[in-house]
Amino acid sequence: VIKEAKERGDVWAIGVDKDQYNDGTIDGGKSVILTSMIKRVDISTYTAAKAILDGSFAGGTVVFNLENDGVGAELSSGRNLSDETITVINDYATKIKSGEIVVDAVPTIPNGGTNK
Repeated sequence: VIKEAKERGDVWAIGVDKDQYNDGTIDGGKSVILTSMIKRVDISTYTAAKAILDGSFAGGTVVFNLENDGVGAELSSGRNLSDETITVINDYATKIKSGEIVVDAVPTIPNGGTNK
């Protein structure tokens, strides 16, 4: 997707798993990456290592999300998102973390679609 966006030059791509801004760099130093959705593997690794060290590691499934900073968006100012957009994204993240907005684990597909 990033390669195609770079070739077209007039579309945005959204990175995934890590900050992919530099992967989308085109002539003039600009990037076709609007933002990247980040999996914070550093957070999950630290959490597991700390639990092992203090003897509280229980194994099993642990969900990392906005609430425990396990995921997020790359929101560096001065890139391709305006400061106003960054503020809106941060406001939504705050509302999700507080429970004011509830995000379903399984998305609902509109117009009678199925999740299969």
